[in-house]
Amino acid sequence: MQGFVAWLAYNGAEIGVPTNQYEVVRYLAHAEGHRKPVTHIIYAKESGLLTFMPGTREHYAQFLGIEGDGSLKSKMNRSKRMSFRAQIIARDGKGCWFCGESTTAATESIEHLVPRSQGGPDTLANFVLAHRKCNEMAGDMCLGDKIALRDQMRGAKA
Repeated sequence: MQGFVAWLAYNGAEIGVPTNQYEVVRYLAHAEGHRKPVTHIIYAKESGLLTFMPGTREHYAQFLGIEGDGSLKSKMNRSKRMSFRAQIIARDGKGCWFCGESTTAATESIEHLVPRSQGGPDTLANFVLAHRKCNEMAGDMCLGDKIALRDQMRGAKA
């Protein structure tokens, strides 16, 4: 479980202290369908069998590489994300890194140029703005493939 806890912390979860003898891991992280972070708990039964709260099993599966992209969907809290967003806009403007069209708060996402799945850091130097649809098209492509996709998307508009 120590590896999972380290992965959670790396991905922006706030690790809590177990409140009873059956809690193995307690953490605060975003979950599908929730606007605010949710408390997640993994319990261990006396038999040693682990039980998961809703949403927690998905995070554990991502950690194990069974599903998903290996990261928590909302890695950063809202204020940190908004701070990075403002810095990215000051540096690059409001255009989508891929297609070049203007983004809005409703259509944009923060894209990792070097994907987290390939060791990309959560740093300003690795972030750009992208439309959600463009970001989804890129998935976890390597940077070279993302540049080729960008050239293709911008060339199609020229």
